[in-house]
Amino acid sequence: MKPKLIKTEAENEAALTRLEEIFEAGPGTPEGDEAELLTALIEMYERKAYPMGTAGSHRVHQIPHGAGGAEGEGPDPLHWQCVQGLGSAGRKAGA
Repeated sequence: MKPKLIKTEAENEAALTRLEEIFEAGPGTPEGDEAELLTALIEMYERKAYPMGTAGSHRVHQIPHGAGGAEGEGPDPLHWQCVQGLGSAGRKAGA
């Protein structure tokens, strides 16, 4: 798959499928670079298609948390920021 702007749900699904295939690629490798680019494109599409607080806005967070890190490291920092951000957004909305 050649990375490109994601404009439809079908393109998003294809990008998610490809990302799952190459998720374990090492940094600095062609597949690692593709994974970084796909992640950015998926996030961009999903922010626009599913603004926070709407059904479907959780899709990007379905990628295994902490995958790709050394064993025993726990969740990666980006996942932790997302969890913290979602938690504080929920508290503000429910207050």
